[in-house]
Amino acid sequence: MLASFFFGFGCWVAVVHMVRMAMDNGMSVTEASGLTMYLALGGLAMRVPAGVLADVFGRVKICVLANLCLCIIHLVVSIPGAASSKLTLTLFAVGVGGFNGATFTVLPAVPSELKLPKRFGNIMSVAIFSPCGLGCLAGPPIAGYPLQDILLLRV
Repeated sequence: MLASFFFGFGCWVAVVHMVRMAMDNGMSVTEASGLTMYLALGGLAMRVPAGVLADVFGRVKICVLANLCLCIIHLVVSIPGAASSKLTLTLFAVGVGGFNGATFTVLPAVPSELKLPKRFGNIMSVAIFSPCGLGCLAGPPIAGYPLQDILLLRV
């Protein structure tokens, strides 16, 4: 439940900061805003392949792999200078959208793969998606709120 909450909490942080990061790295407002289109296209493009791969290799493995790739993409972009070109920011947008899409495609079927008793599987589905939804609800507004206001360090 906690992992699901933190995934939901952090999965849209990139969306909140991506446009500003692109503008800070020299992209025009139009180009930077266009990155959200690439994020959406990545999310759509990875859903079917993730489902097919999950049928072949297992839902848990593909879900873990998609989340690992999300972590790697975010770590790479956090390296100073790594997000300084239009190409790297576009790849970042496609990757974040794609691996988020893959995770949300495979995640609903994870409890069924674990071969749990039906009642426990139903409870597990609620335990996955309720915290994920709460995280998705809270994460973007908190990510978009200025840090100095959160820490009450207004200047």
